[in-house]
Amino acid sequence: MNSIKAILFDFDGTLFDSVGAVHAATCAVFRSCGLPEPSFDDYVENFGAPYLEYYWQRGVLISGEEIWKRYIAARDFSKAELFSDAPSVIQRLHVSGFHLGILSGQGDEIINAHCHKHDILQLFKECLCRKEEKVEPMRAFCKRYAFEPTQVVYVGDFVSDMADAQVAGCVPVGIARG
Repeated sequence: MNSIKAILFDFDGTLFDSVGAVHAATCAVFRSCGLPEPSFDDYVENFGAPYLEYYWQRGVLISGEEIWKRYIAARDFSKAELFSDAPSVIQRLHVSGFHLGILSGQGDEIINAHCHKHDILQLFKECLCRKEEKVEPMRAFCKRYAFEPTQVVYVGDFVSDMADAQVAGCVPVGIARG
């Protein structure tokens, strides 16, 4: 059996406590269409890739481009922070010799700002940002660093994260706090 050499992290909901901000922005899209906001429980239970399906299945009848535009205009991460234990966990994993990376749909400005603020940015070998599709970036990460996929863990908080890790041949690890 190959031992684990690297750990890739999703950012939102895994390292970054952003679920409230993301839910609020999603609700703003619904409001802008004159639709009732999804409950937090519905959002947490059912939101995931492909993300646009969540909106369309609940009556948001605008294009994916327009949904994204309205979502971006409404999102506010000013009160969101890294989970309190994330910096120390990242430090311990780095000291233990794991090759660390981030693979996330989140933008690099948010990831860089929060990781820099907590002095952990330099502990990540790579930050792959704005990646809605994660299978190919996982495979490319493995190839770039000469890891077998079975040597790479992907830590995420969505069912789609776990499915993507399995398709890429990586080890999926789900975290439920996001």
